[in-house]
Amino acid sequence: MAQLIKKDLIVHKFGWFIYFGMLAFFVVVDRQDSEFIIAFFSAIVTVYVFYFDEHANGHKLWNALPFTRNELVSARYIVLLINTMITSGVFIFINVIIKGGWEQLAWQHIVGGFALVIICSALFFPCLYGFAQSNRIFLWFILYVGSVVFGIYAISDIASKMTDPTTKIALWSDPMLFGLSLFAICLYLLSWLLSLMIYKKKEII
Repeated sequence: MAQLIKKDLIVHKFGWFIYFGMLAFFVVVDRQDSEFIIAFFSAIVTVYVFYFDEHANGHKLWNALPFTRNELVSARYIVLLINTMITSGVFIFINVIIKGGWEQLAWQHIVGGFALVIICSALFFPCLYGFAQSNRIFLWFILYVGSVVFGIYAISDIASKMTDPTTKIALWSDPMLFGLSLFAICLYLLSWLLSLMIYKKKEII
């Protein structure tokens, strides 16, 4: 399975430099929240991996090699976590370099962006596996990225209503963030199991 994970990471090749350059641009412009940048770019990276495999009929190749379907699905779920951690780490690094310190970073926003990616992916990954190799796969890609963007603005709206108007300090509590993270993890694990069941029964054509 390590080979599958490595394949999904290096498939971007020089694309990583484009992603990181765009990350730096968003940080410099400073027009979007941290959760938007992390969630949006993580979604784009994830969608590209799915698109690359479908465009190149990679599903046929990987199923012809000595990999189980459990490994094929599990590798994709693990890669999403790795991609999101890479995106978050690079964003933090660029933010610290450009803005000269940690004080501008709100860790709640970073956790929120990470959790949002996990939740949206948990909802859409089974659909992507179920409708892959059909003319509807592109629609699911659009819906997946769209759900991430919608979720970002929904969270931002909620956060703005939970901010102290005098101090501008967010009123998110640690228990609330912990609960959101726990919900995201549980949903992701359930989605993982569902995708395994779907892909095991799927015919590769």
